[in-house]
Amino acid sequence: MIVLYISLSVLLVLVLICFIVSSRLKTNFKQEQKISKTEELSYSADGETEKRMIENLQTALKFQTIAENCITDKSEFDKFHASLEKCFPLVYKNLKVQEIEGKNLCFEWEGSSPKHKPILLMAHQDVVNAGDLSKWKFPPFDAVINEDYLYGRGTIDIKSQLIAILECFETLLRKGFKPKNTIFASFSEDEEIFGKGGESLARYFKKRKIEFSFVLDEGGAVAEDFLQIIQKPIAVVGVSEKTTVDLKMQVNQEGGHSSTPNNPTSLGLLAHAISALELNQEKSSITPPMNDFLLRVGFNTKGPISFLMLNSWLFKGIILSIMKKNPTTSALFRNTHTVTMCKGSDATNVIPVISEANVNVRLLPNKSIEDTISWMKKIINDDRVKISVSQEGEKSSVSNYKCDEFKIIEKTIIETFGDVITFPYLLAGGTDSRHFYCVSDKVYRFSPFMVTKSELSRMHNYNERISLENLKRLPSFYIRLIQHFDKI
Repeated sequence: MIVLYISLSVLLVLVLICFIVSSRLKTNFKQEQKISKTEELSYSADGETEKRMIENLQTALKFQTIAENCITDKSEFDKFHASLEKCFPLVYKNLKVQEIEGKNLCFEWEGSSPKHKPILLMAHQDVVNAGDLSKWKFPPFDAVINEDYLYGRGTIDIKSQLIAILECFETLLRKGFKPKNTIFASFSEDEEIFGKGGESLARYFKKRKIEFSFVLDEGGAVAEDFLQIIQKPIAVVGVSEKTTVDLKMQVNQEGGHSSTPNNPTSLGLLAHAISALELNQEKSSITPPMNDFLLRVGFNTKGPISFLMLNSWLFKGIILSIMKKNPTTSALFRNTHTVTMCKGSDATNVIPVISEANVNVRLLPNKSIEDTISWMKKIINDDRVKISVSQEGEKSSVSNYKCDEFKIIEKTIIETFGDVITFPYLLAGGTDSRHFYCVSDKVYRFSPFMVTKSELSRMHNYNERISLENLKRLPSFYIRLIQHFDKI
């Protein structure tokens, strides 16, 4: 009986602590999140901006700047650059435009009286291959408009953002705007194949000893159905990203002719290893940006969900078990691994001596590949399966998101999209921005789209498209952002 009383007392104390913590967190959050009302800015997008945005993106989509092709043939990029100069005459007349180490583009708009470090707006020129053309509703490089959507490879990823940045510059120049603070834009040539373009651009800025107030690359977006427990659209701004690592799993075993097999074969052992990995996951954890993500979920919900999210220190296990049920949210709280390529013999009647598989790993910012390899070896439990690193991406830091620069981005999002809730989050994919921590400690990832899960599923897929409503809104975001930055 005494044990029961003690247990109940401890439980009541914990519940009381949770209520106190929740109350204080909500009070502090309201004070921190005070964002000034929408400002009447001197310059804004107009009908001509919106019309040009759509037409210039249609033009840009017709150039087949496929990432794989840029390694050997850059002629399509040359044509694309010539088109940009034609579409944006004021930009090319008034800004310094350079090609950096290949076909990577850098635009520099010098400020009249800089008081702050410049900002850098980013996108990339390349697109992924269109795949089987017969599966497209419209040809992927014809830029067809149908039922208020523009179809084409690169609409969402990410020529729309590239054109929007330049259309923003063109509009502001047309209206006589002169920035006080310097503004840069950079567009790499090979982001989709984890090429060297982004790295080259970062190295160029570092060599010039340029440091940025903040960097804004592609990444998060405004999602209408990302979290069902929140009724409003949410805008997720990436403040870090997972590190991409490719591992090679290899088995060396006696081969021979398929008519006289000596099992287990190298391919069979490899299959067992792959199966073991797919049946298991690494342990979940809550990184600092995702902890703040959970807190904001708590601030914007009520009842048990709010109570749980605001007290992750106590309910961590329950929260992670909830997040684990959805592949999208699960990937934000743990390292992921998946087998993407396999190779055995080159003939149907030959047992391979060596069989190999590629395992694509995405690491949380605070995790190491050495720990993941140790975990994999323990799960596979077979010394005949050798694991080595084939390729390791640059590790991403966690950017400061409790600062004026991040608040400017939040303010611009709310002004552009209306009644939305902003969240810092961890980007599961990889971007060029991971290279830019050498020139800024505030590297963010956001694409000013309003998207649904259905639209996102078309990215790197057939029938990629973007709504005309989104296209009309894109330049407005950057026009607002630049003016807000010029006022600080």
